[in-house]
Amino acid sequence: MVAAVLDSRVRAPNPVGIETVLRMVGRCGKILKLCNMGMNPQVWLAVDSDGKEHIFDKPVTRFDPSKKNEFKGAISLRELNSPHPIWVEKDAKERSMTVRIELPKGTIEKITGRKITWGDPAIQLS
Repeated sequence: MVAAVLDSRVRAPNPVGIETVLRMVGRCGKILKLCNMGMNPQVWLAVDSDGKEHIFDKPVTRFDPSKKNEFKGAISLRELNSPHPIWVEKDAKERSMTVRIELPKGTIEKITGRKITWGDPAIQLS
């Protein structure tokens, strides 16, 4: 996993003013560098039925609001009240802080080299 922390104990000179500013320190100790922590990050890319592209931090499954009584997982009110079928976190027992970020149209094709639609499975990247 790529990670960096904002270290409040380390300050760098501010070239604009007289105050110091916080600096970004990667976990490997290098200033302004993102460091590999030996983890394998995974994300899922998917396209909702309305064509909106999303990136998720957990495995996803399709959710059809017209069949919400049959859905066994936990979803947010926003997802529950969606007017069209969407992708939601798979196997959620309770609502967690799932990352669901809408991407600009065409982003998934630029990342993967292929165009996907609602009919295609979510793409896992690691």
